[in-house]
Amino acid sequence: MAYITQAVSLTAIVALSDENCGKGCAPGTHATFAAVSTAVSGGAPYLYVNAHDGAHDQWDALALTGWTHDTTDVFGFQDFIMVVNGEETLPLARSVDGGKSVTFLAGNTDMATHPPLAGDMLTPDKQVLVGKDGYIYLSTDHGDSWQTVDAGVASDGEDLTQVRICRQNPAVLYASGANGAIAASYNGGYAWVPLTPPSSDDITALEVLHENEILVGTDALELQHSLDGGESWIKQADLPSLPTAGSIVALFCCACGAVEKHGVCYAVVADSSIAAAHRIYRNAGWGSGQWEIETGCASLPAEPVDLAAAHNNLALVVGGNGTTTGFVGLLS
Repeated sequence: MAYITQAVSLTAIVALSDENCGKGCAPGTHATFAAVSTAVSGGAPYLYVNAHDGAHDQWDALALTGWTHDTTDVFGFQDFIMVVNGEETLPLARSVDGGKSVTFLAGNTDMATHPPLAGDMLTPDKQVLVGKDGYIYLSTDHGDSWQTVDAGVASDGEDLTQVRICRQNPAVLYASGANGAIAASYNGGYAWVPLTPPSSDDITALEVLHENEILVGTDALELQHSLDGGESWIKQADLPSLPTAGSIVALFCCACGAVEKHGVCYAVVADSSIAAAHRIYRNAGWGSGQWEIETGCASLPAEPVDLAAAHNNLALVVGGNGTTTGFVGLLS
């Protein structure tokens, strides 16, 4: 185990749960994270795994040899990890040993022209992918085979870039993406319906707080909150000290399996203005009320793209500029 030394940007991160929570929180004595990267110059992207609460010098690195394009997402459960890279002929890489090795998977024929961009899972046998042109894919056999469950109908053909399974009711899923596109499934991902867009802006971050409660962030730096499953939206107050331009690139709320509404939410803002004052925000009121700048990592040195939390007080934010080593910020 060592520091991350490759000249890459990290593109996504997940907390690998021991409590059947997929991308949700993973309480326990030692949190495990998996992150993925852009491809090194002339080489492959990497899968990184850290089983020591995200400590900077405890990353195991695995080159995804055979791939030459940048990864777009990673999700997992315990030792089962899936990496998404829709630009490749074999667009998925699956690990069943905690990132020590991977098997490349073909997906299905639709993925060649409508590549997947992001995914989520509740358990290794059931996974969902969303991607270009609004295509949605479902696997119920650990990723060995995939069916196209929506050919862009629910999103009106817009790209879908996020998908989340509701942890309290895994029959409910939400997906979102370009030009305000947002869709829902109420039968475990087999059928999808369009929802009312919060705006025409790109939805760049999505979190499902409860089966009827959704929080999204946009490329107009807005937070939109729905309490009725996406039928209507309430624009939240602006985050403090927002940049003049940028996107909310990640939302993550940590209350694994909670029936009552409680827990901590994080928001990550990438500043596209000349100031490049990227920021992380924390909200101790389950996404409502006051958001505060996270002082432990208030101004990031490299562009952030994703965040995952293992519990209320342990989160990692990742990013980079592609020319130095991938950036990992530890909040604890």
